[in-house]
Amino acid sequence: MAILRGRDGTAYIPTTLTAFASQATTEAAYIYQIDNAAMRIWDPNTALVISGMTGVLNESWYLDGVDYFTGRIKATTTGDTILVSGKYVNGLTAVADIYGWSINFSRGMAETTPLGEAWRQLTALGMQATVTLNRYRTNTTFDNVPTESYVIIELQETATQGFILVAHRSALNWTKAAGAVDQETVTLEPIGPVSRY
Repeated sequence: MAILRGRDGTAYIPTTLTAFASQATTEAAYIYQIDNAAMRIWDPNTALVISGMTGVLNESWYLDGVDYFTGRIKATTTGDTILVSGKYVNGLTAVADIYGWSINFSRGMAETTPLGEAWRQLTALGMQATVTLNRYRTNTTFDNVPTESYVIIELQETATQGFILVAHRSALNWTKAAGAVDQETVTLEPIGPVSRY
């Protein structure tokens, strides 16, 4: 298990989404990326429509074959002329001042010990992560994000390094005191892989 802690920053959520339709892509080794660079952060809560693909999505790559952060999909076929439709993020609103974050990486394990064995046997499953944000509330926008909705989170270690991920909010804990600034801890459960940049 690895726990990494970050630095101060600001939390943003997408507030402006714009639909796009039948946008061209360019392939590089089964990975197709939308050509329009302004449309490369996709809304994970909007169904992505793909046309022109002769195979299927490679669901073992990123989130069921889709990288929402850079506008890419991975197919099982090469040489296709793929068009994509959906919504992209083109407006962000600051919703909190972050004074600390942590991300906890671990691997799921399942017990596979046969009856009568002297030693316990375990099988490694997939990787998992939990993200915790400690923040000062600047407004209530983030509080009103539906729990079932995906959020895109960027965690900065330095000005040029960090993580980006898609997650569900699983807990929201408020700390209040008379005459003090509201503080809270937000716990997020990433869906799919955590990308490092």
